[in-house]
Amino acid sequence: MYRILVTDDEEEVRHALQRRLQREGYQVDVAEGESDGIEKIKQASPAYDVVITDMAMENPDSGVRILEAARTRFVQRGDCAHRVRQRGERGGVYAALRVRLCGKKHPRCGCV
Repeated sequence: MYRILVTDDEEEVRHALQRRLQREGYQVDVAEGESDGIEKIKQASPAYDVVITDMAMENPDSGVRILEAARTRFVQRGDCAHRVRQRGERGGVYAALRVRLCGKKHPRCGCV
């Protein structure tokens, strides 16, 4: 079962998404804003499979900060872009993670 975090400062939106996703069979946690969302991402074990966020909450860049926190949980130290992309495709990641292609061979993942 996929674990989803929904972050929005509007209670109605947050709970509407939560109800809809739970009816579809997903495990859903909600966060009230940027700091709550980042804290839940940091404490999540295992990491969330999907993070859905409002892009502007307390600050115009709140959503970006939340996605950066989620990315640090998804992209591990020493990962190359090819490996991240493969892991994302297997997990159904549709939002782009910006990672530089290094152009080197990596024996761990076999990318070129």
